[in-house]
Amino acid sequence: LHRAGIDPRRSVVDLSDAELRRIIRCTRQYSMDWLKTGRAGTKQVYNRTECGTCGGLVKMCKLGGGDSMNGQLAYMARTTFW
Repeated sequence: LHRAGIDPRRSVVDLSDAELRRIIRCTRQYSMDWLKTGRAGTKQVYNRTECGTCGGLVKMCKLGGGDSMNGQLAYMARTTFW
């Protein structure tokens, strides 16, 4: 989502067709690069304190789920999505 410039807090139903295509294109490129090299590409925000794209602070937050047992963690660059 970061590579595609999509805020992870957005719901899929609110994404435009162009945004969905951009997610697919970025995911496909990441997967093909991984397949070619045998290694996962550099993560720009996942498990980092500084964004690999803008250098800004990275925030981790829980999305979805009503209690502590549900939900997913998301990493976001401060300058991009806060």
